Amino acid sequence: MILILLLFLNFSFSQQQTNSHVDGVVAVVGDFAILKSDVFEQTLLLAKQKNIVPQKSPLMFESLFKKVLNEKIDRLVVLNSAQKDTSIEVSFDEINTNLEDRISSFSNVFGSEKALEDTMKMSLSEIKAEYWDIVKEEIYVEKFRVSRFGSVSINRQEVEGFFITNPDSFPSPEPLAEFSILQAPIEISQTTKDSIFSFALKLKDSLETKKLSFEEAAKKYSQDPGSASKGGDLNYTKRGSLVPEYEKTAFSLQIGEVSKPIQSPFGLHLIKLLDRIGEKIHTQHILFSFSPGPKDVVVLKEQFNAYLENNFNDPGAFDSLCINYNNKFDNFSGYYIDFNINKLPLFLQKNIFSLENFSFSNIFIENSSIFLLYKHKQKKTKPLSLKDNWSLIESVALSYKRFNLLQEWINQEKEKTYIEIFNN
Repeated sequence: MILILLLFLNFSFSQQQTNSHVDGVVAVVGDFAILKSDVFEQTLLLAKQKNIVPQKSPLMFESLFKKVLNEKIDRLVVLNSAQKDTSIEVSFDEINTNLEDRISSFSNVFGSEKALEDTMKMSLSEIKAEYWDIVKEEIYVEKFRVSRFGSVSINRQEVEGFFITNPDSFPSPEPLAEFSILQAPIEISQTTKDSIFSFALKLKDSLETKKLSFEEAAKKYSQDPGSASKGGDLNYTKRGSLVPEYEKTAFSLQIGEVSKPIQSPFGLHLIKLLDRIGEKIHTQHILFSFSPGPKDVVVLKEQFNAYLENNFNDPGAFDSLCINYNNKFDNFSGYYIDFNINKLPLFLQKNIFSLENFSFSNIFIENSSIFLLYKHKQKKTKPLSLKDNWSLIESVALSYKRFNLLQEWINQEKEKTYIEIFNN
């Protein structure tokens, strides 16, 4: 799970890097090639996490690059054998289910599917396509590891010895807290919708009186990122390829005619028919998204300020309000008791951790919603002990033992596998 998150974030982060880095094959493992760009991009991500600036610490960055490369080589050594093992099969459904679960998990981490798409700069379907082969390889490697070392066990003496000598190998205790979250989506009001419709009508008048060309208006006002820069031109489209509301109006227009404002799931459109050939139309459009305006945000903030003022001395009443909001909106609103804060999206984790016990947060906006939090108290975490946390310690110790056995097997297998590293 952590690996695929790093890979997801790696892609998003690497998109922001310069493309001047020269690509090439940096290593070959059996039938597999490792691209220098793949190693470089993952190294950039790890360097960012460790606050290593390549330009300031080139030797540390080079060491990190070699570490990432060696880990990739080890993984491909395992994959090389796993794919040759006829007893191991990976089905389409396994890969798809695995990806769906991960995407769902990371959507929760980022707050929503849209937030994940925005971070990745890809749609969900593009994310699945991008990481399909990677997840397939991961499943192969994991199945091979289980088939080889899944039956390995560990005794009490080994567990106790591991606990004493590896105190930093265990996850931190879950941060449990009692708190409430009030969340409301920032929605567009009818007043804002009316003002958008009114502006669209005025713009239509300007277009008809030739005060402004349709192309100029689209470039200036359209909120369609795909066509605004092209003057709203959608080129030729077949019937059935656009939303029904748009097509119904577009097919009814005369060539050169501009429609009245029409609404679709994307917002409000002004459509101009440029040409029609049979069941194909060539149109331009200006899109006005139905996004909340500044006044909508102000009104909601005033409402939340009233909630804060009315419930400042009565957290119990605020808890009830949060529960009601959850029933109404089915979002993060609610009253949480002994809840693991790490299970919340990162922005909520940060806000709850920063709050003192028995205090309200500031009102804040995130992911097109407005939030107000109250933290009752956070439990103090107890240090791990063999008595209270035996199952966890045993599990970590067993995983460590199996990992070492796998690493020994990899080192032996390397001697029988064609591996070449290029110093380019």
